[in-house]
Amino acid sequence: MEGAQGAICDLPFAWDVIAATAIGVGCHRLAIEKGALAGSFFDLHTGLAGEVLEKFVQYRVQVAIWGIIRGVPERP
Repeated sequence: MEGAQGAICDLPFAWDVIAATAIGVGCHRLAIEKGALAGSFFDLHTGLAGEVLEKFVQYRVQVAIWGIIRGVPERP
């Protein structure tokens, strides 16, 4: 997945990542670069972040998202 842009854009692709890491190679810690997430991931109204992160939790995969996140509106 290295270098992929907007790779995690829906729940089926998140499942592919879980299958490849947790199930495929037994890795239960994953660092995801901000650029590997669709822009809609950071728009909490879409529900994408909640759905994706819930799947990681269900399969006991610890996730860290790293990178400089700009342009995301803060909650008042």
